[in-house]
Amino acid sequence: MSFFEVSDLDPYSALWRVLFATGVRPSEAFGLTREDVDLEKGRIHIRRALRWTRDEDGNRIHVLGLPKTKKSKREIRIGPKLAGILRAHLETVEDDPGALVFLSKKSSKNPGGGPLDRNNIAKRFLRIAKTAGLADLGASLYSARHTFCTLQLAAGTHYKAVAAAMGHKSPSLVLERYSHALPSQLDTVADTMDAMF
Repeated sequence: MSFFEVSDLDPYSALWRVLFATGVRPSEAFGLTREDVDLEKGRIHIRRALRWTRDEDGNRIHVLGLPKTKKSKREIRIGPKLAGILRAHLETVEDDPGALVFLSKKSSKNPGGGPLDRNNIAKRFLRIAKTAGLADLGASLYSARHTFCTLQLAAGTHYKAVAAAMGHKSPSLVLERYSHALPSQLDTVADTMDAMF
């Protein structure tokens, strides 16, 4: 089974699709609110990120703050398929512009649901990856972000556009970390120069 065949059976299937289709950081997806999702224009606005920290008494608390860098605040185009998935998912979310798009599921320990806990979501992601036969590849919650970047570069998307979509402060980060996704372009360079002779 593919990752999506397994993850589409999971209650967080819309989250997995957003992570893979947009390349956003997990904390940015966790911090999305209804007002950040514009289905009519096919856009997601990254304005904040959800992080967990400890208060002065040592209790774990969530903080909805700014994303990692200035360039992390951005608008991302989404395709019609992802928009449809989000439209269906938003029917399950409170009809308040400030409501978080992705909430933890209600349970005996958490009767009201609440902000997603990165550790719990990471464990869930690994279970899905294991079921899909991907656990031996070193899968982590950031695998979706890395997959997005690698596939975009392999498809010929300009590295500056990929960097902007991912919210990197510098496009050179994409080249440094993902140059392995560009081997076919090295052949193109040789072929172009060879054609000059």
